[in-house]
Amino acid sequence: VGCGVVVRDCDQLMLSRVPIDAPTVRTLSDIFPDRFILARVAIAGTVINFAGIHTTKPYFDNFHSLELNRAALAITETTGPLLLSGDFNASSLAPNMRRFLRVTQLRTGAWEPATWPIRAGAFGVPIDHVYARAPLKIKSVTRLADAQGSNHYGLIAEIAITGPAQ
Repeated sequence: VGCGVVVRDCDQLMLSRVPIDAPTVRTLSDIFPDRFILARVAIAGTVINFAGIHTTKPYFDNFHSLELNRAALAITETTGPLLLSGDFNASSLAPNMRRFLRVTQLRTGAWEPATWPIRAGAFGVPIDHVYARAPLKIKSVTRLADAQGSNHYGLIAEIAITGPAQ
């Protein structure tokens, strides 16, 4: 989804090894369009909601909080397991991020590696995240060794389905 599939923009992209069902793309604020993708996939007989997000930087007035609120509305409208990943441009410790996680019932992994700026390496800030809602559980999140030309390091997450969908 993205880059000519559902939307023309290439700001946000969702790829899957299994067929994507019911993809939707939303604009979270007037700053940048089409930066929230929500879809479903079936894995091991379980339907899982997948979402990708790219929020604005938190120092653009209150747009960051507004975008989180709009994303939270979309997420809370879904039922069952959900996995959200993306560039939040903020730490999970920021007050608006803590509120977002509480409202959406999303959880972080035990460790969130630094992803930005790449020149800071392990001493950077974790502003790219993977979050999960039960019955999904994040077993691990690791940072890619090579930023592949980006100004953020990518992440790889190992996810477990810990029980039946609720």
